[in-house]
Amino acid sequence: MEAAIPGLRRYALALTRDADAADDLVQDCLERALTRRRLWRPTGTVKSWLLIILHNQFISDRRRMSRRAGDVPMQDALEQSAPDNPMANVTLAETARAIEALSLE
Repeated sequence: MEAAIPGLRRYALALTRDADAADDLVQDCLERALTRRRLWRPTGTVKSWLLIILHNQFISDRRRMSRRAGDVPMQDALEQSAPDNPMANVTLAETARAIEALSLE
């Protein structure tokens, strides 16, 4: 398993195009493989099994992120509001304060 890590990292880097995200993806892949090692069948190499896990993990992560793409934290919405219209920022800030003042009920 350890010998497959450089290849996994190269593939993860090609998928994510970000070194930190690639490292996280490899770590998630190895964790998944270790916790599910009883599922491995000796019909292929361990490296090919790990590459499949890594690829599936990448796809799952992308799907999860695309589902959450519509969720924008309030602070981000304030920062992204119409910068050329100062009144839009004031209105949005007032709305944010009003929402935060609401009780959970």
